[in-house]
Amino acid sequence: MTETRRYNLALIPINKEFAQCCVTLARRNYATSADGYLLHSESALPHVTLCQFEIRRVPSRQFFIDAIKQLGWREVSLHFEMIYFLRGTEEHYGRTWIGLGVVRDIGFLGCQARLVKWISRKANCEPLTSSRDAYFPHLTLARTILKKSGQRAPSIDPAFWTRSHRFTPALGLSNENGVLSDVMHSYQSAME
Repeated sequence: MTETRRYNLALIPINKEFAQCCVTLARRNYATSADGYLLHSESALPHVTLCQFEIRRVPSRQFFIDAIKQLGWREVSLHFEMIYFLRGTEEHYGRTWIGLGVVRDIGFLGCQARLVKWISRKANCEPLTSSRDAYFPHLTLARTILKKSGQRAPSIDPAFWTRSHRFTPALGLSNENGVLSDVMHSYQSAME
């Protein structure tokens, strides 16, 4: 029997320069304290998770195309509003997650909730990502071994917070830390 694998239906940056800036920001500030998660341009891709789930079969290209239809869009512009420091719990106890928090737009949250519900039905699984009020849209930079009090926020150009950044859906493999490591389907590849 095929083993259960973890997948992530996520948003990936359209602009490769923006993606590289996120990787550089993470590596420059957290490379020495990272533990199990540090953005990397090949093995830990910048993304905003929409829904993580575990299933035994590999999701098909058609599954991905149908998921995009649930969202109702092929790309979305996101604004970031803060750098977050989130203390780990349970298996992540003693670690701190650091990243960029996405502005909580009601329309975006509704699309994400609809997608989570659809994946639950279509893949016959319990999604690992919360929806609605419990959903925290973000782009993780790193998980560190330092406590929040030992962390400092990276210096970011103030103009960053006023710009929108374009993202497109993608489906890939993930691990228990939420690392998106291998994109299997992206909007562009699904439409080819």
